[in-house]
Amino acid sequence: MSAAIQAQLDLESITGEPAPPIEPLDVRPSPADDLAEGRRRRDEGMALTEEADVFGRDKAVIDQAIAHLCEQQVRFSANDLRELLPHVRQPLIGARVRANARAGLMRHVDYTPSTLPSTHGHDIKVWLGVTEDGDA
Repeated sequence: MSAAIQAQLDLESITGEPAPPIEPLDVRPSPADDLAEGRRRRDEGMALTEEADVFGRDKAVIDQAIAHLCEQQVRFSANDLRELLPHVRQPLIGARVRANARAGLMRHVDYTPSTLPSTHGHDIKVWLGVTEDGDA
């Protein structure tokens, strides 16, 4: 018997009156709904970050660095880009990595811990440029 039902029965025995009905708990979204909402927020945040780069300078610098690393067939992550480009707006790095990956310039090959303190060391992707024949 659940604690809520037991408490309801106890209240009846003490007061002699029927206890008020137990209201159902709010229904939580499913894990799939939570995941979809998380992705929606991620995409919205990345779009806002890109829009904030009014002159496109940071975007161009980040894209140039990504293209160079891909051409050189160097494995890299956002950690490396933050270290190479300390003067660009840091939130834009993730957005540009994602955009370049979606454009097919590079592919995911591994994971590494993030060096950003705010991420508590969670894993981030390691990337490698895609060659002309499609291999990384």
